[in-house]
Order: sequence, then C-alpha cells, then structure tokens
Amino acid sequence: MATSKTKKQEILDCLEKDVLSQKSVLFLSVSGAEKTLDSEGNLSLRKKARQEGVKLQMVKLNLVKNLFKESASNFDSLKGQIYLAYKVNKEESDEVSVAKTMVKVVKEDFKETLNVFGSVVNKEFYNSEKTLILSDTPTFDDSMSMVAGTISTIISKNATLISQVSSGLARGVQAISEKKS
Repeated sequence: MATSKTKKQEILDCLEKDVLSQKSVLFLSVSGAEKTLDSEGNLSLRKKARQEGVKLQMVKLNLVKNLFKESASNFDSLKGQIYLAYKVNKEESDEVSVAKTMVKVVKEDFKETLNVFGSVVNKEFYNSEKTLILSDTPTFDDSMSMVAGTISTIISKNATLISQVSSGLARGVQAISEKKS
C-alpha cells in the first residue's frame, strides 16, 4: 500500500525532530551486501543497537534525501532502503560514538548483510572511508580518560624524581660527613 503524502510529511517531520538535532547520524545500507538481512537478523541488529543506546530506523532513500537536502547528491549511488543510526538520548550524542558503536556491531555480526555507507557529522557528509576512520577515533570520554592518565603518570614520575633528588642529596651529605670524620 502506498503511503499518502500527508503520512510521508508526518514521517519526515518526526525524523527532522529526532535526527537533525543529533551531532552524528550513521547510514547503513543493505544494497550491495553479499546476503540479505532476514527478520531474525534485523531484530538482532536492533537489539544490539538498543543495548548501546543507539536507535535504528529503516527509511526510504527519498526521505533521507529530503531530510539531508544539503547532502542529497551523496546518496545517488544508493538504492532502496537504508538504516539511520543515531543516539536515543540527544544529550549523549557526540561526533564519534554512533560510528564507533555501529561499525563495531556491523564488523562483528553483520559484515555480509550490511554496508556502512557514510555519516553526517555536524551537518557535513562523510563517505564510508571517512566514517570508518571516524569510528577508530576515541570518544570525548575516552580522550579525557587518556589525558587524565597521562597527567597522573607525569605527576607520579615527578614525585619519584623529587624523592630521588632529595635522597641523593642526603646520601651525598652523609658521604661528605663520613669523609670529614
């Protein structure tokens, strides 16, 4: 059954509200894959995404082109339906986490049935290659943890260095006093 124009507009309005406020949206394509994604695989994919706080929504290509008008020409090579992946909680949305999560899920369990087509990050389209590079980038929280670990290491090494200097000085003073006596 064909979807009416008003129903399509309702879907587009809902997608605009949910998707356009995200910092990052990932596109997964079923076209060009080695195998088709069956209903069991579809449920498994959605479950894994939900566990990671990512919402998957299968959308027709024309709706995606209407939603991302600035990047519409980038979708010309696609056919059929695609999955949009984005954070359920908009406050948790960042530039990296959706790509990192979904690329990992696709590589582990769905590499024969899904392709990472690309992503839109801060309103800029990234092709598949850039999206895969983005998925290897640490998230903000990971980056902050690395910085904190580095600072902690520097502080502990400085403390060790300071204690070695003072103990070296004490040994030197003791050696001089032993020579004098």
